[in-house]
Amino acid sequence: NGGITLETSAPLTLLNTLTSTGTVALKTTGGVGNAIGQDAGGKITAGTLTVDTAGAAAALNLANNAVTNLGVSNLGTGALSLNNTGDLTVTGAVTAKGGITINDAGKLTVNAGKTLTGGAVNLTTTGVGNDLVLNGGVSVSSNGGDITLASGGKMTLNTVLDAGAGVTGRITATSEGDLTGGSVSYSAPGAISLRS
Repeated sequence: NGGITLETSAPLTLLNTLTSTGTVALKTTGGVGNAIGQDAGGKITAGTLTVDTAGAAAALNLANNAVTNLGVSNLGTGALSLNNTGDLTVTGAVTAKGGITINDAGKLTVNAGKTLTGGAVNLTTTGVGNDLVLNGGVSVSSNGGDITLASGGKMTLNTVLDAGAGVTGRITATSEGDLTGGSVSYSAPGAISLRS
């Protein structure tokens, strides 16, 4: 079916289910007070989800969200958090300088050449066999915050991980399965820990 676009210059709270095999686009304008959130009935089922704010946070934390692709999203200085069930692929650049947190009960893949930029970046897959894959040319930058990667399955890193020029930013990668990497670059003022 067709896409769904919700745009407002006020805070946006999803009260009812949004379902589209196309794109669900959520956008607020007008500054940091106009956050995006979900009530208990506001599940998102989408082929592609995009989120844009003018510095406001977006908390899409219902565990039963079913998003297949996360497209280009820009929250400025805001933070993005997304809980999801099922395989999820990041298909566009995501910027949220307040932080990026994605928890997926499925396989989480970041497509080649995409960038994730946040005040801290946390990517987690839960459940046995749910892999975390960062494909070639992916860049993850935390602007001095921590980068935390955790996989319930295997983890594949072909990426640049940059925790910035602060004094405490750390990189931690923990995999329940094999941890493999091709072309990988790590930069952090704090500790770097890789474990499988």
